[in-house]
Amino acid sequence: MTEINDPSVVSKAEKMKAKNDYVNTTFRLNDEVVVQDYHCSLKRTFGTQGRVWITYNYICFIPTLGSQIEVIPLKNIVRLDKTSGLIFGSNIEIHLQNGAQYTFGSFMHRDEAFEVLYHLWKHPPSYIEIAPPTPASNATPNSQFNMNNSSIPQASNLNNNSSQGFRRATKNANNQNNQANGLSIDDALEMGQVNRINTNASREAVQIALEVRQMGVDALNELTNQAEMIDRIEVNVEKIHANLDRGDRYMRGIETVGGAFKNIVSKQKLFVGSGQQDRTISVERKPEVVNVEILLKNADDSLTPCLLRFSENEFGCFTHDNQLIKGCSWSYDFIEQLVMRSRPQHMDIRFKQNAPRFRLMSAFLQGITNELVLRCPDAKIAFEPNSKKFQFGSFAISEKTFNLSARAALMNGNSETATKTSSLLSDNASPEMRAILDQQDKDLQIVSSVVSDLSGITTAIGTEVRRQNEQLDKVTGRVDEANNRMLRSNQRMNNLS
Repeated sequence: MTEINDPSVVSKAEKMKAKNDYVNTTFRLNDEVVVQDYHCSLKRTFGTQGRVWITYNYICFIPTLGSQIEVIPLKNIVRLDKTSGLIFGSNIEIHLQNGAQYTFGSFMHRDEAFEVLYHLWKHPPSYIEIAPPTPASNATPNSQFNMNNSSIPQASNLNNNSSQGFRRATKNANNQNNQANGLSIDDALEMGQVNRINTNASREAVQIALEVRQMGVDALNELTNQAEMIDRIEVNVEKIHANLDRGDRYMRGIETVGGAFKNIVSKQKLFVGSGQQDRTISVERKPEVVNVEILLKNADDSLTPCLLRFSENEFGCFTHDNQLIKGCSWSYDFIEQLVMRSRPQHMDIRFKQNAPRFRLMSAFLQGITNELVLRCPDAKIAFEPNSKKFQFGSFAISEKTFNLSARAALMNGNSETATKTSSLLSDNASPEMRAILDQQDKDLQIVSSVVSDLSGITTAIGTEVRRQNEQLDKVTGRVDEANNRMLRSNQRMNNLS
């Protein structure tokens, strides 16, 4: 991992830092990070010209003239629309939970501003820290066994209509169960009249599952060492046979004149070993595809929403109707460097042979980097000044970033398509209860992922044990042959004496 110190890059980084300082001071925010800003107008009584600043968590507007600023939390938005008007031209309409509405217009780059805003609204940026390292993080690509694919099982997509019907049916059933007490399921949860969710149990299950998987990893590594030891034993046994062959030749020449003549006209066989074999144990899994929401940055700096798809041997950009974007597909071994830009959530992927770079923006920057590093360990990582530093190269990060619910959503390009347990509650359920259920969903998905890993590890262990048993049977047979040959050789030597 390196840090880029090119003067032009440092200058851009300083400008981004100055923007962050300005926004945090002007709008009285704490440690907000500016992703993008645009000249525009805000529709009030009359159009008010100014600049809108888009950060991780807020939309901030400051007028060119006047002091009436606006701060809109992204979490309060319920709908974003692109509209057109006679006065303001191409607009962005923002609808809030409290019924308030804001209309921004007069953009030079309205579509770009909308895509950035929509992406951050749907996918708030977040980063995962693995400290201390979990057992999963020890299973790096340099381990003695090789995982052919990512360790997270493929999630099936959910149909909107069927999931909504399931939510309604579940709510009705739960409410009927509590009808005698006059309580809905949410009321019962809030008042403690049903068992509360034990998140500690799900976290303990995650820890136990990871520990069990690490035991499987250790078993695979031990089998690898054992296989190499058996190979060495087999080579030594074959050397003994080669020595016995040489002894037979000498005794044949001593015993008879014909044997001596045969030795003269025939060449002595030399022992040639088979060489050291690669005993790396491969854990086979079904080919898996990981899809991540990104904004593709085009040559003219415009942004196109699409899916970055990681498959077994290559990655590329696909439209939301599953069409490959022309010129946007690469093999992992073609990657030369991953560059984290000073502009937040922006990244460059640079390739060998001076091929055109691939530029993107995404709230899943850590997950994307992690996937690429796991699949291409030789890729160089560089951070521009003031860019966000984060961990990468860990299967645990993949598991926590691309859990079942998130992946099902990413497959469809819409987070609303994933059915979470918390979505079965009514709108009156507390945020704390929803957060607990969401956390439990993530924990259970990690357990499910590890169970899938264990299935592959168990199969690999069984296959390797059977192979080693067959090799041991062969070696045992050759040892018995060597013992019998030595007995015959000793008898022949006794006869000569």
